[in-house]
Formats: sequence, C-alpha cells, structure tokens
Amino acid sequence: MSVEQSREWSGASKLLHWLLFAFVIAAFVAVNIAETYERGDPEKLWWMRTHLSVGISAMVLMIAWLIVLAKQGRPQRSGAPWQIMLARITHWGMAILVIAMPIAGVSATLLSGYDVVLYGFITIPPFIAENEELAKQVLEVHKHVAAPAFATLILLHIAGTLWHTLIDKDDTLKRMLP
Repeated sequence: MSVEQSREWSGASKLLHWLLFAFVIAAFVAVNIAETYERGDPEKLWWMRTHLSVGISAMVLMIAWLIVLAKQGRPQRSGAPWQIMLARITHWGMAILVIAMPIAGVSATLLSGYDVVLYGFITIPPFIAENEELAKQVLEVHKHVAAPAFATLILLHIAGTLWHTLIDKDDTLKRMLP
C-alpha cells in the first residue's frame, strides 16, 4: 500500500517533521537569547551563529522532507474542504519560509561583510560585495515580515492539530506521532 492510500505518515516523514520542530524551536530560542545581549558582545555573536546554524539545518531538513514527500507521497487528507485548503496553504507557507529565512540570514550576513560560521567549524567568507543598506533591508524583511508570518503559520498548524483532536476527534495528531 502506498503512502497516499494509507492513513499513516511514513517513518521518514515523521522523523523529519519532529526534527524540523526541534530545529525551529532551537532557532527561535537562540535568536531570543541573542537579543538579550548588546551589539558587539561575544555572547550575542555566539547565539546569532547558533541561530544561523540551526536555521540552515532546518532548511536542509525541509528540503529533505520535500524530497521524501515527492517520492513517497502523503497519506489521505482528512477534514472539510476548507480545512484541507487551509492545511495546504499553512504547510506550503511554512516550507517556503523554512527555506527562505535561512537564505535571507546568510545573505544579510554576507552582505554585511561577515563570515557565515556554521556550528563553529565551517566558515564561509563573504563572496559577494558588501552592501550594508541591502543587508539591513533583508534583515528587516527577515525579522519583521517573515518571522511573524512564520509564527502565525506555526500557530495555525498547532490550532489545526488541536481542532482535529478536540473538535473533529480524528487521528490527525496520532498519525504524526512517532
């Protein structure tokens, strides 16, 4: 039976879903801790590099999940047509942002003339011309447009799960649990 005919997500999809959850939470925690330090403080830099590292890792996991999804398909959808459409918009919105936000973060870092340092041992020196004004614009969109949009989509995702569990009383949550 293919995944499309099943009601269950594949083991790979479940693993990638929960790893993505962990890395997104880690990125959120890291950036919020970084914000407690003053500009120029080495602790702030460490937390921002951690934020960037886990963000890029989340991007890689999302790309892997999209590949798994393309190869294995997804289980049958459940819910009313409006729920299915909202779930599609929410899932694709999150996927796009998990890929776009790290690209924006890396771009802003490089445009600011800084190295991209991943997990403290992979260093990518700037390979594009420094442009502080463009870096500020990219960070503005990253921080004040993409991040709130992503948070909204995550809350919609959680609300949808709660709706399915508490209102529809179906197995949507159970299907994604390990």
